[in-house]
Amino acid sequence: MERATTQKRRRAWGLSQVVPRLGKHFLFLSKHLIFSLLIKLLGQRDKGQ
Repeated sequence: MERATTQKRRRAWGLSQVVPRLGKHFLFLSKHLIFSLLIKLLGQRDKGQ
């Protein structure tokens, strides 16, 4: 039982280390995706006119 709890604790600590990095990466990706989507939408609107 003790071993399982230490493993969980270790995993939680690992997550706490990894999550901020993933968060930054995800923010960067989402900004990029939103930007490209906006450009596509604007391009389609221009073509429509």
